[in-house]
Amino acid sequence: MYGAFRIQRTVDWLFVVRCALGMVVGVAGGYATGTPMAAVVGGFTALGTGMASQQGFYRTRLTTMIAVTLAMTLCTTIGFLTGHSPLLSILVLAVCGYIYGITASFGAAASAIGIWAVLSLIIFGHLPVSTSAMSVCALTSLTSGAVQILLLVATWPLYRYPQERRALVDVYCGLASYARGEVGPDQLLEQSESFRKLRAILADPQPFGRPITMTALQTLLDEAERVRATLAELPPNDAGVNDDRSVAADVLNAIAASVDSSRAPTNQALRNRLDAPSADPAVRALFGQLRAAWRMASIPWRGFSLRTPVNFKLKLPIVREAFAFLRQNASVHTSFGRHALRLAVVLAIARTLEHVVPFERGYWITLTAAVVLRPDFTTTFVRAIGRIMGTIAGVVAATAIVVAVPNTPYVDLALAALFGALTFAAVQVNTTIFGFVITEYVVFIVATLGQPEHAEIINRGLASVSGGLLGMLAYVLWPTWESPATRGRIVTLLERLRSYMLVLFEGLADPARRDVRALNALRDETWRARAAANESLERMLSEPNASRQLSDETALGIMAASRRVEFANLELWGLYEDPSTPALPQVSCFSEAVDAALESDIRLLCGPHGMRAPRSLRGAYESMKASLGNANSPAVQVLLDAGDRLADSVNTISALVAPQAGGSRS
Repeated sequence: MYGAFRIQRTVDWLFVVRCALGMVVGVAGGYATGTPMAAVVGGFTALGTGMASQQGFYRTRLTTMIAVTLAMTLCTTIGFLTGHSPLLSILVLAVCGYIYGITASFGAAASAIGIWAVLSLIIFGHLPVSTSAMSVCALTSLTSGAVQILLLVATWPLYRYPQERRALVDVYCGLASYARGEVGPDQLLEQSESFRKLRAILADPQPFGRPITMTALQTLLDEAERVRATLAELPPNDAGVNDDRSVAADVLNAIAASVDSSRAPTNQALRNRLDAPSADPAVRALFGQLRAAWRMASIPWRGFSLRTPVNFKLKLPIVREAFAFLRQNASVHTSFGRHALRLAVVLAIARTLEHVVPFERGYWITLTAAVVLRPDFTTTFVRAIGRIMGTIAGVVAATAIVVAVPNTPYVDLALAALFGALTFAAVQVNTTIFGFVITEYVVFIVATLGQPEHAEIINRGLASVSGGLLGMLAYVLWPTWESPATRGRIVTLLERLRSYMLVLFEGLADPARRDVRALNALRDETWRARAAANESLERMLSEPNASRQLSDETALGIMAASRRVEFANLELWGLYEDPSTPALPQVSCFSEAVDAALESDIRLLCGPHGMRAPRSLRGAYESMKASLGNANSPAVQVLLDAGDRLADSVNTISALVAPQAGGSRS
């Protein structure tokens, strides 16, 4: 319940102002047509399109906004056409609810498209219009969405890459803290989220970005990766390299400051310190990487350019993969398949209740049920509590406003504009506040049609509470617990780690097989798998203990051990990408033992009980150490340190997995 009242983040007021302006333009444009219903449709489409702009970064954001505008226009029209027939409206709503539920498996952007389409269908299925007004409303909806998109996208060519620069600053400041010894290896791994976010932004590029600047951004990220790996090779408390680490920290902070200010770094004396000779090959590599990063930070941060047009290509293989993914998730044995069916049934029941219960504004039952019902336990109940509390507060506030101000269309319009603008701020802050504000907006925008919304405030509140309780009851009766998904996502994480280490060790054993680009792609997949596993684990831990298929201790222990595996991989990555690293064929046997251990761990998590856990990796590590003899090269020392950490971490995973499968360690 606490999550319903938690303040999430600060408000981006520039975003609020632009979205509010787009919504006001949509309402005003609707009124200019002489059709009041078009004003309501225009304002609501602008609201949904503005909310959808929170998804993705650049091209994904633009695509999502366009899709929301089209989906809302289509569903608004369908609502007008089917609203006169209770049976037809129930059927159409159930079908749309199922489509929304199943397409949510594609992620947050698809979910945003689906929810706003369904809300349009629910609301405008209860507001009858003539055939001529219907076409005006559809045109107004498209126009309002287009205006909102234009207001949000028009400034992109003028930007100096604010999102990219903020992410880069986080990455370089974090590396500076690690170089100075202010954070340890575990905290360094936590910065993987900063790296992952920056990669996601660069993979979703600004359509109007300058090629030279986009190349500089990518190079700065690549050099940050190399710096992180090289820093992991340096001993943390060695007096011989402490001065070099301090220089590196100062340079990293200078680069972060230059990126933050959109200016080239100017401390030439600090730059010259990177030319100092060093007997340590790792320090030489580090200073070379920092020199490359310094050069890239000197690229001009110009923002205005129209030389790279928006280029959307629909690739048939991607479409086929999307349909295959949907078919895979359509089964009732998957969380999204189950959610889609549950949502379709709940929306059909809610729409039926609208015609049974004596509520003048009964569509609030369906509206609230659609908003609160989500695939997972935590989000469903937090949203339900927040929505119900926000609606109750909204009912009280609306009653007070009705009593305090004159009841005229102009007052209703002004209040709708006010609460519509506040909606864009509230969505960034808190679920309950958002529920309160959007309740006020819908009340007063519909009141502009001349319908007696004020007289039905109590009925609206009761209908909203009923819808929220219906959504929660549906989840309780047919739950979709997160524990199986958590187990699956942990398995996926271990599979990605296994694939990554297989390629990593192959390249260390034979330099001819090294492919840094392929290894980086596998690393990105591992990071995404870790992020998905972490999110799933958080949801699982908030669910009732009786739903667990995987104990909390086991899940948390595997995630912690896998982080230690990633840190060992980070050390080895520095050897892999360094052309001077010699062939190390002695790693092959150890690599095979690690691969076999992880394969057994994955089978134990997925397969039947009674399987035996793999043998300890300690023997394989000692064999590798003995085969390396008395070699004291820095590469061998890094290999031994990382191998020791790998053996301990994978052994820990095996020990945690064995009881889950009813096996025992050998």
